[in-house]
Amino acid sequence: MWPLTFGLKRFVSSADVTKKITRILELIKNEGQSRKRGGKSWKRESELVTLVQDLHKQYQSLYVLYEQLKQEQGRSDHGGSRKTHPPSPSGSDVSEYFSSDEIEGISGLNSDIVNEEGINLKDLLDLATKERETLSAQYTEALRKIEEAESLMKDLRSEADERKREVSILSEKNRHLEAEASARTMVLEDELMGVKSELKSLQQNRRRLNGQLESRATKAKELSEENKGLRARISELDLMLKNKGEEFSDLLKNLQDTENNRSCKVAQLTAQVHELQQEVESMRDQKCKLEEKMQSLRNENAFREKEFDEKMESLRNELVAREKELDEKIEVPGKERAALQEELDDLRKEIQSLVSELEGKKNEISENLIEIERLQEELARKNKEEQGVLEEKKFLAQQVEDLKLKVSSLSDHEHELEEKLREKSDETDRLREEKEEFGAKVIELERSLTERENEVTSLQDTLRSEGNANSTQISGMKIEIESLQQELNSLEAQKSRLELNNRREEEESSRRMSLLENENMQLTNMIQDLQSKMNEPGGPSGRLISKNSSNQVKNSPRSLKLDPCSVEKKIEELAVEYRMNLEDNIRILCQRILVLEQLHIENKESYKTAKERFQEEYKCLEEKISFYKNEMKKMMEASMTANNTITELDLLVRKSDENSRNIMNRVSKVSKEIQLMKDWFSQVNRHTDSRNVQEETKVRDSQNLEEVKKLEKKVVDLEGIVRERDTGLVALGEEKREAIRQLCVLIEYQRGRCEYFKEVISKITVKRKK
Repeated sequence: MWPLTFGLKRFVSSADVTKKITRILELIKNEGQSRKRGGKSWKRESELVTLVQDLHKQYQSLYVLYEQLKQEQGRSDHGGSRKTHPPSPSGSDVSEYFSSDEIEGISGLNSDIVNEEGINLKDLLDLATKERETLSAQYTEALRKIEEAESLMKDLRSEADERKREVSILSEKNRHLEAEASARTMVLEDELMGVKSELKSLQQNRRRLNGQLESRATKAKELSEENKGLRARISELDLMLKNKGEEFSDLLKNLQDTENNRSCKVAQLTAQVHELQQEVESMRDQKCKLEEKMQSLRNENAFREKEFDEKMESLRNELVAREKELDEKIEVPGKERAALQEELDDLRKEIQSLVSELEGKKNEISENLIEIERLQEELARKNKEEQGVLEEKKFLAQQVEDLKLKVSSLSDHEHELEEKLREKSDETDRLREEKEEFGAKVIELERSLTERENEVTSLQDTLRSEGNANSTQISGMKIEIESLQQELNSLEAQKSRLELNNRREEEESSRRMSLLENENMQLTNMIQDLQSKMNEPGGPSGRLISKNSSNQVKNSPRSLKLDPCSVEKKIEELAVEYRMNLEDNIRILCQRILVLEQLHIENKESYKTAKERFQEEYKCLEEKISFYKNEMKKMMEASMTANNTITELDLLVRKSDENSRNIMNRVSKVSKEIQLMKDWFSQVNRHTDSRNVQEETKVRDSQNLEEVKKLEKKVVDLEGIVRERDTGLVALGEEKREAIRQLCVLIEYQRGRCEYFKEVISKITVKRKK
């Protein structure tokens, strides 16, 4: 009995219990205030749980002590109903149960034991009185604290009722929310399946796009290689153009030299032509004069022949007449005959002189006829030469007409080339405008990309901040879950320990009961032996009983003073009250656990809301990703248009190369034709013997030289245009390279952004799965 009372005293009188209870109440009040404020303190909850665990342990130990006391009290009541117990509470009970002789015998037997234990009993009584005083003080304090605890319990019960109502309302709401959450989870699961399928399709599209990007990269590399080849070709063409330009400059110099020589020759030929024309005119005048002279000579000769014939006839007639006269006069004398002979001689001399004169005239006439024939031959030859010159003139006229036709065709071709060059210049202007527009688009795209980068950086910052906040919330929730899990584990461990303790206590109580039953059996046997001995008359039992009764009568005031039954009843009452208080506290703690479970449910709900918010953010991110994918598609379309423009530029470059080749071929043809014309002019200059032809050829040469100069000027203009086109093509090639480089940079940047978004999406999916 003593160790139990000492243990109860030590347990009940400890101020730690009151401190813990006050601390628990303070924590509950602070928790209610913090709940109203909307804050949480995990330290308070952990402290409250530890205090409740300590109180629960103390309650278990108290309960064990209470059970032990109850068992001992039951044994003592059971033993008192069957047998006498030495420390009986009153003398009337002993006298009722035993006779006076038996009491004296028992007192005589136990007097030695009582004398020996008297001192110990006195000490125990002193201690018991002290304990009684302390117990009474503690009892008053316990009553006061119990009253305070009852008032607090009333408040807490009212709060608990309110909390129960709130819990019922929240449970109903929770049920509805769970139903909605289950439906929402089903919908979200369906959406997640759809999103997963979309993600798979997007991954496939990304793979396909990556393949396309790789193919585009290979195409870009091939284009860069083609551009390198084109650059090499352009450099070769530049060298060829430079060489051809040098050759053309040499040809121009040679042409200028030949033109100068030709101009000198043409001047000489023009002078010769003028002289020849003057000579031809003089010859024509002389010819006319000669013809007039010939006609006059012919007329004179005819007249003279007529006169001579007339004279001859007249002379013949005179001679005939004179011969007749002479024949008539022959018959005259000799003197007259001699005179007549002299006259005849004179006449013969005159006739001879006239004949000689006639012969001279005939010779002159023959000479004149020979000269006339010669002049006629010369006239025929001149006519033939004139006919040849006319034929050559006609041939030259035909050649000039052919040249004019060629020149007109060349002029038309030049007009066509000029129109083509104008068209090409217009195309170049249009390409430049398109290039400027493309550059403006590229600048706009870069600006939009910078804006998108800023948006993405801001989104990344917001995502990081939200991720940090969510990570902090998730870490806090994880810590809460871990703490709750630890609490649950600790409660389960305490439950297991308490079950083990209960089992051990049951085993110990069963063992003690067996021991007590054995002791009771032994005591009953001893009592039966004593009764048999006391039943003997005059034995020592009567004396002992009388002594014992006298001692008990003497010690009755002390037993009344101690009153162990009342003390035990009070202890039992205190234990019951304390047990009630502990049960109330345990109920409070159970409610607290329910509140914690509610908090856990609320945390789950907050986690669900956070999950929904994250899903919404994920949807927003997917929308942004789709937006960026659309932007990527636009960029790819822009790159496709750029590639198309680049291909068009390549085609234009090829066409311009072909046109430049055609122009060069035509220039070479024109130069060949010019060379042929020069050769022909040289041949014409060689073959032209007459001055008129030289003059005409000089005029034609001058015209042809003017046309050649015009053609050379046009060729120079065409070469300048070709050079400008070459420079424009080189600039376009450089711009194309720059555009390709910018597109490659943009493609690499977008590829990096896609990889970054892939990593972000993979991280988000991994976090969602976790």
